[in-house]
Amino acid sequence: MEMKRFFVIVVCLIFAGAAGRAELPVSDKTEKGALEVEITGFKSEAGKAGILVFRGAEGFPEEISKAYTGAGIAIEDGKVSAVFYDVEYGVYAVSVVHDVNENNRLDKGLFGIPVEDYGFSNNAKPGLFGPPSFESASFKFDAEHKTIRIKIR
Repeated sequence: MEMKRFFVIVVCLIFAGAAGRAELPVSDKTEKGALEVEITGFKSEAGKAGILVFRGAEGFPEEISKAYTGAGIAIEDGKVSAVFYDVEYGVYAVSVVHDVNENNRLDKGLFGIPVEDYGFSNNAKPGLFGPPSFESASFKFDAEHKTIRIKIR
């Protein structure tokens, strides 16, 4: 009888231990960091630098509503620096417009050719008939703090 009681106690302890482990909270912590964007090459301090950060190709490089985050920053001494906090780790691309007239868009002239200066992460160059692809401008963001540098063109 003693052996049977011992066996029942051991089995109960095993199941109680397993149940206790199953009830531990599961962490859903998302890794986040600060993304710093430094932009140089502005020809004047008129207007602002419109910066858009995209987490996918949809809307890149111009659709403000599709951007992960963004900002309009005053230009000082031909350059701009912006820090975006709590950015989730992932793959991103950044587009920048020297929005001289502050209308929150890249102004274009005849045949859709931009009349305002612009730039992209990786200093990606535009294609023959439009902006660079998301892939050519994309970078991996996976650090507490990462700085990318863009030269406006």
